[in-house]
Amino acid sequence: MRPEQRLKRLLTMLLATLALTGQATPVPAERSGQPPASAQTRVIRWPHAVASAHPGSGSSASPALRLRPGFAAPPLDFSLRADETVTQASARLSYAFAPGLSPSLTHLRVLLNGEVVATVPMPRDGAGPSNKHKGSGQTAALRTQDIALDPTALQRYNQLRLELVADADATASCPAPGSPRPDQGSAHSPAPDEPWADIAADSAVRLTVRRRSLPNDLGLLPEPFLDRADVGPVSLPFVFAAAPSDTVLRAAGITASWFGMLAPWHRPRFPVHVDELPTGHAVVFATNRERPAALAQLPPFSGPELRVLDHPTEPLAKLLLIGGRDDADLARAAQALALGSGGLSGAQARVHTPQDAPPRQAYDAPNWVRLDRPMRFGELVDNPAQLQVQGQSPPPVALSLRLPPDLFTWRSRGVPVDLKLRYTPPGLEGGSSAREGREAQVTLRINGEAVQTMRLSASGRGGTSARVVLPLLDAGLMGDSRELLIPAFKLGSRNQLDYVFDFGGAADLGCGEARPGSLRALIDADSRIDFSGHPHYAEMPHLGYFATSGFPFTIHADLGQTVALLPETPAPREIEVLLALLARMGETTGYPATRLQVMRGHRQGELGPLRDRDLLMVGTPQRLPLLQSWHKTWEPLLAERHEFQAAVLGFESPLTPRRSVVAVTATTPESLTQVLDLLDQDGAVYALHGGAVLLPGREGTAADSIPAPKGYTTGELPFWTAVWYPLSRHPVLLALMAVLAVLVLAFALWRSLNAAAQRRLGVPEA
Repeated sequence: MRPEQRLKRLLTMLLATLALTGQATPVPAERSGQPPASAQTRVIRWPHAVASAHPGSGSSASPALRLRPGFAAPPLDFSLRADETVTQASARLSYAFAPGLSPSLTHLRVLLNGEVVATVPMPRDGAGPSNKHKGSGQTAALRTQDIALDPTALQRYNQLRLELVADADATASCPAPGSPRPDQGSAHSPAPDEPWADIAADSAVRLTVRRRSLPNDLGLLPEPFLDRADVGPVSLPFVFAAAPSDTVLRAAGITASWFGMLAPWHRPRFPVHVDELPTGHAVVFATNRERPAALAQLPPFSGPELRVLDHPTEPLAKLLLIGGRDDADLARAAQALALGSGGLSGAQARVHTPQDAPPRQAYDAPNWVRLDRPMRFGELVDNPAQLQVQGQSPPPVALSLRLPPDLFTWRSRGVPVDLKLRYTPPGLEGGSSAREGREAQVTLRINGEAVQTMRLSASGRGGTSARVVLPLLDAGLMGDSRELLIPAFKLGSRNQLDYVFDFGGAADLGCGEARPGSLRALIDADSRIDFSGHPHYAEMPHLGYFATSGFPFTIHADLGQTVALLPETPAPREIEVLLALLARMGETTGYPATRLQVMRGHRQGELGPLRDRDLLMVGTPQRLPLLQSWHKTWEPLLAERHEFQAAVLGFESPLTPRRSVVAVTATTPESLTQVLDLLDQDGAVYALHGGAVLLPGREGTAADSIPAPKGYTTGELPFWTAVWYPLSRHPVLLALMAVLAVLVLAFALWRSLNAAAQRRLGVPEA
């Protein structure tokens, strides 16, 4: 049987079998972005609640937040959309104080956005309703109190924090200056138990919010279409007047990547509508010749134009109109939106001088660390205040580090970090606090794993730099993708660097020592981390790189080396999946896809524009002629696996060596969204590798990663590294070569010594 006939037979069996296995999971209905007309009641609970100890309770107790004086408890963060108005706000606290505390010295302090809004005193006589609560082996009364919050005090981003104030006059027992210290012979009786208070898990903030209509102002973008205060995924429909052309699809891709760049945690989706306006906010692409029927009465465009309109049938919804005289104008308008939205204002803007930016260089994505020089910590945060913490055991100073997946670190000693610290001395009278067996220290963690711990000196001075080395990904990253094992503490594509300060024991502070609330630590913004000097090299295909970083397409942040391929007449779901993938790449790089090329239905005779490019293909196999013609690479991956609905395939481009092809395909266009659902699962994404990922589509069935039958590499290595790195993966061969080299050297040395001896004896050489 000829290969073409075998391929057609395989595709026929796949389509017939898989059509019976189910359909794609639809986009969840709870995705935000569509404004309801009526008021809503929103309940926000603490997301970081921890389980309290309830020994002997005999039942499952409610989780609680443990408060201790001077220790920073997780705050409750909540946000409001730009088009929301709060009409009523309150906080309900269910709490319990530790037994034995003095009511006159103990209370809860409630802070909203740093301002004290209420205090909750400890009851003196136990009056009022209460339930029994066990914490730390002690029984306490669990009480509930409602606290009214002023709606006018709420901002876009809010933080409710609870603090326990207990035994505030403990320093009253300290002697006067010049008198003997308590630890020098005077009686000093610390409290028998450490003070605490528990906040039950049903504590929450309740908001009554009502949506309002925002003015038609481009200066508010990306709101209300994508509100950065939203929590969770966002669905923003894209509307086309007819089947979009390549240029219109490119404009939509630029716009989608721009929205993704501004929504790092929203994972936006873009449902596609043709010649119909959906309910809620939407983005509309229109030209003078093609525009949705609902906007037919708009005056003709005189050039590239951006406009915010009221939705004709939804009172609170808006339309973002991207338009022009023709498709080229429309693309220029989209590029102006992506590159110059910060300077827009008013309801309408005409693009007189099309904005353009020079092509991005490789690996210069704004969201990635600099690879050409050391990078200051101040460049890794949005606000210098993020480098400061306060409290006895404050939350960590967190820094996000994004790296290209092909950063080759084999045999590297690590990444140097020059760290400069300033902090409150552990003991103001000298010496380091060591109560409860703990000294004041700072711990460096990478991706949750401790790397190094340093003691904090009593001086509190930050004049010198501490130099530490971060461990890097070892050769396991560049090894066989079938047995990819990356230790959790090593650096990957997305990393979090944490500095965790601990000023020692909390109880029984000595006289003259800083109170917990006054303990502060600061990492100097001039501290530096240096990723320069490493080559770029990766063994491909590796779909884990694509899932986490959009690699290799994101090597150039503007996707200037990428061509997206769709069927000749793409289905709405196929366009939606492409737009969502581009949004993810925009989120990865922090830059819109201004130089992306989009093409539809290319065949073997039209391959010129695809050479020397990385190709992203989206569509079903029978609708992508090139994917069918390139079956020699991916057919063996599927020959033994028939029961799947969607797949992601990676292989080397048949047109250009060392260029990559990633194909997102499925049995039906509707099943393609299963790939997006998989990419939205962080835990599943980091398990992907190899050359193909198959999604069975059955409930409770995990995706299957398959190694590629043929690999290739990208990037370049220095000469000696290119020699030794392949040999390092074959230790037996390397040992045999070493033995052979020793034998050859020994034989050569023997011949040389033998010849010298014969010359000395006057014996002619044989």
